[in-house]
Amino acid sequence: MPRQTTTRRLATAALLATAALATPALAQDALYQRAPKRPTLDESRADTNDWQSYYRFGVKHIQKWPDRAAAAFYWASRLAPDRAEPIYGRWVATWIGRRTMLVSYMNGSSADSPEARAVDSLQTAALIRDPFVHQGLRRSLEAAVNDRQYGEGRWGWDDTRENQAWLAYTEGKWDEAASYFAKAIRIAPTRIDLHVARARAFYGAAKIDSAAAEMTIALYQMRVHDQKQLVYSYDSKAMFEYSLGVLHAMRKDYVAAKAAYGRALEEDLTFHIAHAAIGGLALAQGDTAQAISAFEDAITANPNDPVIRHDLGVLLLVAARPAEAVPHFREAVRLAPDYAAAHYNYAAALEAVGRGEDAAVQYAEFVARAPRSLSSSVDAARARIAVIGAH
Repeated sequence: MPRQTTTRRLATAALLATAALATPALAQDALYQRAPKRPTLDESRADTNDWQSYYRFGVKHIQKWPDRAAAAFYWASRLAPDRAEPIYGRWVATWIGRRTMLVSYMNGSSADSPEARAVDSLQTAALIRDPFVHQGLRRSLEAAVNDRQYGEGRWGWDDTRENQAWLAYTEGKWDEAASYFAKAIRIAPTRIDLHVARARAFYGAAKIDSAAAEMTIALYQMRVHDQKQLVYSYDSKAMFEYSLGVLHAMRKDYVAAKAAYGRALEEDLTFHIAHAAIGGLALAQGDTAQAISAFEDAITANPNDPVIRHDLGVLLLVAARPAEAVPHFREAVRLAPDYAAAHYNYAAALEAVGRGEDAAVQYAEFVARAPRSLSSSVDAARARIAVIGAH
């Protein structure tokens, strides 16, 4: 299955092939006044620097202990602010922990309340990171609404075809899900959410052309019915145009992708990820200068995005402009202090401008936060600390 986000390389020579996919973290968390307690992981040898350790914990306990699961997903996002999965998981877990409100929310009656908007900001942030993140945990959400155990009985939809489509989708049966969604669409051809869901099923099946076609139909239906936004905040023209642009970029139709990103900005000037996506297109075509300019536009639109700050820093570092990269890395580690990659590349930039002692501090911060999977980078950081100390 194609992936929308990838683990960012720590080497400063990496040209950020995924730069178009950089996404924001919540600079100020609307749901926590202070960070929740970091859960004690079930596995004795679990890597507490690896976001996936906390993500697995959250998935395991989401039904029985949703608040504990939400805290685990929160910490997974702290470690990997560029990943969509833990943010989406936290959205689901947070709603399950609010079961009474969730029922009315699913009916659309409380979607505009301040608390619902705060929770939905998580869903929006997850889709900005990856508009096609697998939403298999929605099965847990529906089970909570219907007060049934996972997988038992009917799911939450009246139409059998739609029910079967979502069950297949959550199980990763992409072609089967797309087929059932098609049957549901024949009954309700103007339902935008069904076209979007089918596009995501096609994406899972790596049928990108078909996914783009369904997303195009969804946008057409929104225009026909003059719907600027559906009930939920993450279902907007800007989001869907951005999603379509991502699909066009995967098809290497960069002209169509840029046009879609432009339409997303026309719908919402604050939708800064579209600027970053345009920068990613420029980078894919070898235009580093235009890529840097687009990322600067993204930061102007939203200066509190640590991932875009980090990625712009890497672009500047690769372009042999380390002095300009330093303030972006500094801001990235301030906004996301547990983001290991940012500390490593910040150190590299500091070393490049002759600030060896400061660089050694950042290399040490990276070593303290790096997961075991980055052992070779940890060795490289320790070697740089030794070299700096020797001088």
